[in-house]
Amino acid sequence: MIGELLTRIRFLIFHKRRGELDEELRFHLEQSIAVKVGEGMPAAEARRQALVEFGGVDAAREECVRQSPGWWLGTVAQDLRYAVRGILAHRWFSAAIITTLATGIGLNTMVFTLVNAVLYKPVPVPGGDRLVCIDNHSLAQSDRSGPLSYPDFQDYRAQTASFESFEATSDEGGILSESGNPPHRYHVARATAGLFSMVHTNALLGRGFLPSDDHAGAEPVLVLSYDVWQERYAGMASVIGRQVRVGGDAATIIGVMPKGFRFPSGVDLWMPLTPTADLAKRDNRQLRGYAILKPGVTMRQANAELNGIAGRLAGQFPADKDLGVRVLTFQERFNGGNIRIVFLLMLAAVGFVLLIACADVANMMLSRALSRQRQMSIRTALGATRWRLIRQLLIESVTLSTVGGCSGYGPGRGGHSLVRSIDPDHPALLDRVHDGLYGVWLLCRSVHFERTAVRHCASAALIEARSGRGSERRRA
Repeated sequence: MIGELLTRIRFLIFHKRRGELDEELRFHLEQSIAVKVGEGMPAAEARRQALVEFGGVDAAREECVRQSPGWWLGTVAQDLRYAVRGILAHRWFSAAIITTLATGIGLNTMVFTLVNAVLYKPVPVPGGDRLVCIDNHSLAQSDRSGPLSYPDFQDYRAQTASFESFEATSDEGGILSESGNPPHRYHVARATAGLFSMVHTNALLGRGFLPSDDHAGAEPVLVLSYDVWQERYAGMASVIGRQVRVGGDAATIIGVMPKGFRFPSGVDLWMPLTPTADLAKRDNRQLRGYAILKPGVTMRQANAELNGIAGRLAGQFPADKDLGVRVLTFQERFNGGNIRIVFLLMLAAVGFVLLIACADVANMMLSRALSRQRQMSIRTALGATRWRLIRQLLIESVTLSTVGGCSGYGPGRGGHSLVRSIDPDHPALLDRVHDGLYGVWLLCRSVHFERTAVRHCASAALIEARSGRGSERRRA
């Protein structure tokens, strides 16, 4: 038993060569002939009967090959070589199929990547799947959302228990000026001190905000984005500690954020949100709230808790009358409403483009299959099984689809780069997104459409071969 196991392992690793197998078969055939000659049979008759009993050398060789482990890999390799030769022989037909698939798969991959990044993919920061936005909304006009006031934000943060972190920002435009550099207008975000720690992002150079930086009377400080640091200061480390003016207010540069970080949306400069007399008014609403949900807390629970707090505040302060709170995902905040509908319609449109492309490819494969019926019927008459024919045609289809899918990677990658160049500051595109699994799924769908042509060609070949054999019998 152990010897048989070792023999099988040896044959699994080291297959016999064709010459060795032919020599062994020839030895067995000669032994059979010698036995019959020894029994008194003429040599010619002994050889004929030995061949009859042997079943033919070619048939015996194929049977021996099928007994070895992994024998089917050789036939698959033969089918693959035949498929490649067929593709090269019909290059214009193959080019039409590859171009059609590349266009459909490339467009779908590009649009799905964009839709996934904009509507579904969490912001690429630790806990990004629990990042939410908090806005006020009018109870009298429930479809209208608006910013928070600073006192309301403080009350929400002090009384809620649904969030790990709760911070706020106020967007404005500010002119950065200093001696030696021309003034330039940038997108400035005044933020509470815990904004950077909420998204677990440390400064690339220098430091971020300290808890005391947003207190009244604190020294004004400034944090630069990576792009501003490179474009305005040529990436000099000596920029830390430099005195500048932002919108007429003096500030000290204390840090530079990592490349690509412009949270929450296209920010160039960050300054602490320090309380002022004007900011303390409840009817002065200019803040956007951002928070990280605690593990296990749902958006519905957080929304209910905040609306309960808002109801109590509405009873205490007339400025908060008819005001509620809305908790949104980051994608809903920046890409909700009509924008979401537009993206989904765009995804559906390119989906139909892929459907049309696959239908065109299936029709082209079917037309070619009809022209190959005679070839398939000859192979069937020579002994090819239905499964062998289907496997051959399926390998051809998969080869074409694979080349087409790989060719679609270029348009998909180029389209994504084009989108990034149009809107590089989009908060959902902080990093490059590539959805290879979706491209694989599209490739499988294209192969599925081509199976119709494969089945039709194989069935037609068998029918023609059988009808040809039946007519031969009738003529006989």
